[in-house]
Amino acid sequence: MPLLALLFGSAWLYGMGSLVYVPIKLATMRWASQDIWGFLTRRRLTLMTLIYCAGAPVPGIVALAIAGAGGSNSGGFSDGTISVAWGLCYLFLAAATASLFSLAIRPTPNAKNALPD
Repeated sequence: MPLLALLFGSAWLYGMGSLVYVPIKLATMRWASQDIWGFLTRRRLTLMTLIYCAGAPVPGIVALAIAGAGGSNSGGFSDGTISVAWGLCYLFLAAATASLFSLAIRPTPNAKNALPD
């Protein structure tokens, strides 16, 4: 069980880092007139989608664990904690959707120089 928690926690941390790193990298590549599809390979997009989907529920689980460890009989969370947990969950799910969409529109390597008949 601790190994599973470590895996989900590390996926969440990697996902948070890539949420910052990938848009900056794409913006600098676009600014330098480079091909962004060389950076966004099919393997990277698929891996990012899986990591974002696995990391999405982590803030909610952490909020539940912290509230459960508090031992209060009220059983409630503060509104700020719930809002942050849901916001981060939706952020990760939106990033996974954007990654899947990018995977769907990514041109195939053979289609670059192919002419329509």
